[in-house]
Amino acid sequence: MKSKIPWDDIKKEYTIGIEQDGKKVYPTLRELAAKYQIDLSGLSHRSKKEDWLSERQIISNKIHQRIQQKTIEQISDKGVDFDLKCFEDAQELRRKQRELLDSIEPGDPYAIKKLCAIGQGIKIAQDLGKNALGEQPKATIEADTTQMTLDELQKKKEEILSKYIPDPKLLKQILNKENNAPDK
Repeated sequence: MKSKIPWDDIKKEYTIGIEQDGKKVYPTLRELAAKYQIDLSGLSHRSKKEDWLSERQIISNKIHQRIQQKTIEQISDKGVDFDLKCFEDAQELRRKQRELLDSIEPGDPYAIKKLCAIGQGIKIAQDLGKNALGEQPKATIEADTTQMTLDELQKKKEEILSKYIPDPKLLKQILNKENNAPDK
């Protein structure tokens, strides 16, 4: 008595593939014919008639799409976590800069240098925060100031300091000390 050929199992192995050493493997018709001890020409005929190759491609594409989608989701989750941490870092940096700004004493001969450094730090924190939120940061302070002359920078410095030091005599005294102070 001739044994019945397990066509459903053969088709499943061909179209869906089999797990081998932890990997998905798609056996050939020749390999399946040998495994099930059936005639290759009969298997080929049935495979073409039922269009197994198209089914295999469709299933393979679906599996590939699911893998890609899962990878995208994992990368996206990591990106969101990274952006949140960057935003929190920007907030912390901004808080520390505020503390530094509040610690500048009136009459400090290095006040303008400290203010400039804090200002650059604030700009970096803002850019970091904007990047974390998906916004493009505006042009940097350096790009705006590189075209200024020394006189323009001096006027800008006086303008900035006058906001923090309302007493004109004290402001003048600080500016004179700063102009004569050695670089730190």
